[in-house]
Amino acid sequence: MLDAARAQLDRLGDPEWTTPADRYSARVESFRGTARSDDGVVDMLVPHLSADDRVLDVGAGAGRFSIPFARQVKQVVALEPSPSMAQALTADARSAGLSNITLLGVPWEDAPDDLSVEVAFSAHVVYSLSRIEDFLLFLERAARRWAAVVLFGGPAHSRLNPIWQKVHAENRLLNPGLPQLLSVLWSLDRYPDVAMLDVPPWPLGAPERARRSLRRRMHIVPDSAADERLESAMETLLADWGDGQLGPTDRRAMKLAIVRWPVAR
Repeated sequence: MLDAARAQLDRLGDPEWTTPADRYSARVESFRGTARSDDGVVDMLVPHLSADDRVLDVGAGAGRFSIPFARQVKQVVALEPSPSMAQALTADARSAGLSNITLLGVPWEDAPDDLSVEVAFSAHVVYSLSRIEDFLLFLERAARRWAAVVLFGGPAHSRLNPIWQKVHAENRLLNPGLPQLLSVLWSLDRYPDVAMLDVPPWPLGAPERARRSLRRRMHIVPDSAADERLESAMETLLADWGDGQLGPTDRRAMKLAIVRWPVAR
């Protein structure tokens, strides 16, 4: 599934497109706690935490979850391999007066074997995983009490599919999501609690930021034929959300799933 989606992007994207060494460097602001509220997720999980807990946040980004968790528990271990994301997380933690976040700048595959916490958590990582089972077992090995994964209830890119269709003239193939995650958990005899939240959508940003974001998602270089189609799609399929912020015309709430299961020891 993931291989097919990547192959489609390689086939349709501009041949001149190159992915930056730190592919998240242009997305840091979207992964900060100020970008959008994740209070609903935190509020649902805090009752299952204690002040003495250590929490592992895998794919911590710029700290959208690590920082609020750090206010509730003894320690947060933030696993984040992107240097730009890690730098923002460190800066925001310092600004928040938090000293109980330990940063590990490695991907989960390279995490220390002796990593041990009470709770292992990950948000919005599953979409890019070809080894979901290995990832879930990694969370379980690290956790003593429970593990949780947060992801969208529907396809992660669904609200932008009309733009993709207008630019590339075909539907975007899906990345792994909630059905695939649950299927793997069930195959492992794990039967999680699943809580669904309605979360408000967020804009893509001011026109130039929105343009850069869409180019990145579709592997489009400036001034190409695909870029001309993108410009046309933005004019017809994006709306002004106020304050010069552009976003999809569909502003319905999005479904977010919190999938949590106990870890047997």
